[in-house]
Amino acid sequence: MIFDRSFIGTPVPPSTRRKLHKVRWLLAHEVGVDTPKPNGRYRSADPNRVLSDAQAAASYGISAGKSWEYNYMIGLDGSIFTQAGEYMGAHCKNFNPDSAGVIFLNATDVPINQKQILAWYEVRNHMVKMEVLSSTHDVAPHYRFRKTSCPGIRADPPGAPWPSPTGEGRLGNLQKELLHGSVITKPPESNYQRIVMASSFEFATATRWDTRGFGEPLNSGTYTVRLNGSAGKVGATVNMTIVNAKVGGYATLWPSGLRPVDKSKINYEATKAIANEVSVPLAADGSFLVYISSPAHIIFDLTGYWLP
Repeated sequence: MIFDRSFIGTPVPPSTRRKLHKVRWLLAHEVGVDTPKPNGRYRSADPNRVLSDAQAAASYGISAGKSWEYNYMIGLDGSIFTQAGEYMGAHCKNFNPDSAGVIFLNATDVPINQKQILAWYEVRNHMVKMEVLSSTHDVAPHYRFRKTSCPGIRADPPGAPWPSPTGEGRLGNLQKELLHGSVITKPPESNYQRIVMASSFEFATATRWDTRGFGEPLNSGTYTVRLNGSAGKVGATVNMTIVNAKVGGYATLWPSGLRPVDKSKINYEATKAIANEVSVPLAADGSFLVYISSPAHIIFDLTGYWLP
């Protein structure tokens, strides 16, 4: 799931800030601090701790004059937090206009895990769709383009110097699990992970599922959604909008037949329309479930499907 920057206290970038457009490079960073074991920062996958760690990293960036240092952050539970988002970051001096940056919120000796690997591909696909990254982008550790103490997420220690565009940097690659193209072809390990392990993504014709035709807002509860053409697909990416809510609440999605997911996909407020792009795995019949915690109308606009 990709959380809005407001969750971590990052302000909205000014409209004058440059937006990235189909840049070639995505650089991986990691916090790389040696925090106390076993309960120091960037060591726990507990969602509350992960959110706190992301907030701490964002707060540090703000205090250092880099409110939008990285485009996205990935926590130990696989949560993705927006920082700069589609705007230019401040993660690699002399190379920011030509690259996006993602930081793994891991202490120095904490390896990236499977949930983070899945999140890495989710956010890459998201940035390609947003046209932040080129569909043929390359990935590299931070040190490839900058002499830095940031260890980067890597399989190899920094190698020989090379004539990079910044005039700095050393050769070296990310660990192999992060080197696939923007969509992985590795088989899924669980039903809920299939969406980012799918073989390809297919954009769909405009399709809308809209409850406003039912009259009054839906009551709090769980509802089944089945979109046109969804049968046989692995997952769907949709733009979910909550409107006409009478009080604030939250909504979450998950595949039919599985246990509910305990993470909010969208938080909404009374009388205010709130939208968020989300991806959800589909059941065998192409359906998924949506839960709303308070009365509201729900609109789903289909972006496309993930294919097996």
